[in-house]
Amino acid sequence: MPPLNDPDLDALSDEIKDVVYDDYYLAKTIKKGIAYHMGYLPAALRLRVEELFRQEKKIHTIVCTSTLLEGVNLPADNLFVTHYMNGRNELDEVSFKNLLGRVGRIQYNLYGNVYLMTLEKDADSQKYVEMLQKAVPEQELSVSRALTKHQKKKIVESLIQGNMELDKTSTQNQNEYSLMRKIAVMLLRSILNNKDSRIRKEFGDYLTEEAVSKIKTAFEGKEQSLEDLNVTLDQSERLYLAIKEGLRYPKVNAYGYVSNTELMGFLEKLGEIFNWEKYERSLIGNKDDNGEHPVLKRHAVSLSKWFKGMSIQEMIKDSIDYKKTSGQKVYMQDHSREDYRDCPEHNNQIAADVLSEINDVILFSFSNYFMAFSSAYKDFIGQEAFGNDWYEYVEYGSVNPLTIMLQRNGFSREAATYITDNRNKYVKDTLDGQRLRRSLLDCEKTTVQREAQLIEISMPELYLKSQE
Repeated sequence: MPPLNDPDLDALSDEIKDVVYDDYYLAKTIKKGIAYHMGYLPAALRLRVEELFRQEKKIHTIVCTSTLLEGVNLPADNLFVTHYMNGRNELDEVSFKNLLGRVGRIQYNLYGNVYLMTLEKDADSQKYVEMLQKAVPEQELSVSRALTKHQKKKIVESLIQGNMELDKTSTQNQNEYSLMRKIAVMLLRSILNNKDSRIRKEFGDYLTEEAVSKIKTAFEGKEQSLEDLNVTLDQSERLYLAIKEGLRYPKVNAYGYVSNTELMGFLEKLGEIFNWEKYERSLIGNKDDNGEHPVLKRHAVSLSKWFKGMSIQEMIKDSIDYKKTSGQKVYMQDHSREDYRDCPEHNNQIAADVLSEINDVILFSFSNYFMAFSSAYKDFIGQEAFGNDWYEYVEYGSVNPLTIMLQRNGFSREAATYITDNRNKYVKDTLDGQRLRRSLLDCEKTTVQREAQLIEISMPELYLKSQE
């Protein structure tokens, strides 16, 4: 398809090149009014894609995972469903009907069209017919549906013994296992706080008065350690003990640099505390012949770049340069491994890997564990804040005070980094602190300009009053 020569689409294409990578496929397709939407795309770009599709109709086609239409209300006239599977699992009746109901939204149009397609050799068109004819069954809470009677019984038996280290069964995937652990924490919290919660009622067949009494005795005085659903009691106790024995975040200097040795040592220690070998195998990976964790090392390199405030584009280019010189293979979407070639296909795969690393590892996994560590450390020192807080550095992707301040006031990391890099042009030091020049409202980067205009409405005090 030819480019549409639309100035808004061309401007968004330039933004994508600046933020992600010059050869990123989305920068080319967006010029034709076609976008793809993935969870790991930077938020500012994702929102701009949705905006141009929803309000201005300049983007006419979006290729996406089912999660977009399940969670974002977009005015789709035509929906093409290319498979009845969502990842490795079949769409259930509720998800399937919900997906189909995303077209013809009443505030946009009266009806829409759904095309159910069989694009793969093993796709069974009859399956669609069955799913269309099936009625939506009566729904249950996830605690009722996710756990078997045997698993509920095992949780209660484990709590009676004072043990929170639940074992993953052979039939559970990682999400189901994580949910089971969270449910166990919620159940224990209800018992210790004498609350007649819905979670507790779901375990009623196994919670005799004697069982409840034994559980209270086993966990007496440990209510404070159950505040975070993402951290089980065994993890919390090891964390507080490590902090008491002197564990601290390694020092990150003003330029975001931290010793690689200290960084890996700290992450390995967190791995022991939170038992990543058992609970987060994908985060820590397997040990090599030297007894080290190469997967964790790779994550540590990305984290170090993030602390230094490297832009996403810089991180992608750095990864591409590494592939060029290291001789490492590129892992493709079909799980094959190929020798690196300087071509759009390989560079886009590397870009996707970096974006996934940022979204899934840095901003999710590391962020959650650093938040737990920082919260525990604040409790230990009896203060609400402290310096060298890695949770804050991860959340804001920088140690630069200006970049952090801008994000606290509503700017995205990309916009805050751009303003910081051009501080002589857009920032002025005043007696009341740093203020933004009004020229930022008309800056050449469209996404930064739009963020600046919105923040000027909600926080006018952040800007100088005159055109200084």
